[in-house]
Amino acid sequence: MSVWHITSAWEVMTAIATAVIALGIVGGIWQLLVNRSMRKLEAFNSLLEIWGGLEEREMRRYVFSDYNLEQLSDEGRKKVESVLAICNRISFMALEGIISEKVVRRYVGRSIVRCWEELEEYVNARRAEVREVASDKDAYMYSFQEFARRNRGKIKIQEEKTKEGVSN
Repeated sequence: MSVWHITSAWEVMTAIATAVIALGIVGGIWQLLVNRSMRKLEAFNSLLEIWGGLEEREMRRYVFSDYNLEQLSDEGRKKVESVLAICNRISFMALEGIISEKVVRRYVGRSIVRCWEELEEYVNARRAEVREVASDKDAYMYSFQEFARRNRGKIKIQEEKTKEGVSN
């Protein structure tokens, strides 16, 4: 006895149409998954391009070693503004879900938080010049501030776990 007991042409056409629809659905889902993976890869490549260039590293090095708000030259100000813009852009993409916040935190989070700690006074001074409130979502460098606030504790927890792992 056959499992497929088809008695009419109509049943054959219905079976073929059902199979075609099922294949279309499976193919559509597969295509969505591939597109999602590609978008994530493009976003991560964007993160690498924004963060990882030689010029960008030199500007961050300036912020971590030579930056002094009281003696800031025009060249220094340009470096600081560039670092701020890069950190704000990456923070915005993470907070909006364009790039996974967890991936950003693991890859560049510690440096972003360090940049915020170094440059928070500068940002606050710029905000004071134009009378902006830090809690305003349209405020100067808000995304950068918010990313650092949300992830500072998570990064410190990771640092403590790393230290415990090394000492044990």
